[in-house]
Amino acid sequence: MSSLLKKKVKTLFLDYLNFKYSTTFYTEFKIPKIKKIVIHRSIAKDATNKTKFIASINELKLITGQLPKITLSKKKSSKFKQKKGIPVGLKVTLRKELMYYFMEKLILFVLPRELNFKGILETSFDKQGNFNLGIKSHSSFLELDTYLSYFKNGYNINIIFETSYTYKKYNKIFLEFLGIPFI
Repeated sequence: MSSLLKKKVKTLFLDYLNFKYSTTFYTEFKIPKIKKIVIHRSIAKDATNKTKFIASINELKLITGQLPKITLSKKKSSKFKQKKGIPVGLKVTLRKELMYYFMEKLILFVLPRELNFKGILETSFDKQGNFNLGIKSHSSFLELDTYLSYFKNGYNINIIFETSYTYKKYNKIFLEFLGIPFI
């Protein structure tokens, strides 16, 4: 079963772009697309605390529907009191259908539930045209409502939308079309 957001992109986005920018986009292959979504979080402070580490893994698993990959430290750092090979983060990469389902959930349920949320800054794009988003509160995710007493780690969740187009302007237009609110 295909996601509603994916159907909206396939059917309406090319017509929308041709209406606004008729000379730039004339085929489906030139329009911006999202290749993948990477969700990650740093857990370096509590890497040795087994219960918080497992709770963090379960939290990302509930949010994304996929088991997160554990990222390890690459080098020793006395400043952060880390040894080489210690877990420092969790990462999930979403592609295809899971990516669109996660975007629907993010746009329709998570962002409106954020506290003091007015919109996303336009400076959230990097040089490659990828869009970065940080979510601070865990109460925004509906899946965690019943388990909220277990998931009080206080870690931020960082979401990166990797796009196929390098121009920030057109990526912003694409994300606005999908429903992400910008300031």
